[in-house]
Amino acid sequence: MSEVRYQYLFNEFNELVHYKKAIKGDKYRLYPELPLDYIFKAGNHNIHHFSLKAEPCNPFALISSIGGKGESIEHYNAKMEIVDNKKYYDTIFKKWIEFDEVKFETTYDNKRPDLSCLINNELVCCIEIYKTNAKSESDILELKKIGVPIIEININDENKCRHLILPTLLEANRQKLADI
Repeated sequence: MSEVRYQYLFNEFNELVHYKKAIKGDKYRLYPELPLDYIFKAGNHNIHHFSLKAEPCNPFALISSIGGKGESIEHYNAKMEIVDNKKYYDTIFKKWIEFDEVKFETTYDNKRPDLSCLINNELVCCIEIYKTNAKSESDILELKKIGVPIIEININDENKCRHLILPTLLEANRQKLADI
C-alpha cells in the first residue's frame, strides 16, 4: 500500500473520516471551514488516499489546502487520531486515558489548544501536540488560565507525554512527584 499522507479528513457533512472508511470519489476537506479541496481515490494495487482535486478553475487549491492551519501532516494526523478515537496513551501514567468527546482547536480567551477533552460535557483537560515547537513558558502561563490540566504529546519521541499543567492538588506536589 502506498504511504498515506492525511489519515483523516472531513467530508461534506463535516464528519471526520479515516481514509480506510472514505468513499471513492467523495470530496473532503482538512477542516470544516475550508473548501472541499480533496477527493478520495481508490485504485488498483491497494492504493487508497486523499488527493488534492485537480481543478483548472481553482489554481489556489494547493495553497489553501496544504497545511490548512500551518501545521505539518504528522501534527494534523496525530491530532485527528485522538479526536477520532477519543483517547490517548499517557506515557507517564502508563495507561490509556479515554474521553466522551474530543474537540479540536476550541478557543478559550485568546488561547486555542490543539485538543479539548470532555467527560460528561465537562472540559477535563487539553492536549497539545508537539512536532516542531514545544510550548514556551509564556504559552504555558496562558494555557494555565483555562483551568484544566494540559498535556503535551511529543510525536517526535514515541508520543511521550509531558504534563505541562497539573490539577491544583498535584501541582502543589510536583517536586515530590518528580522525586518519586
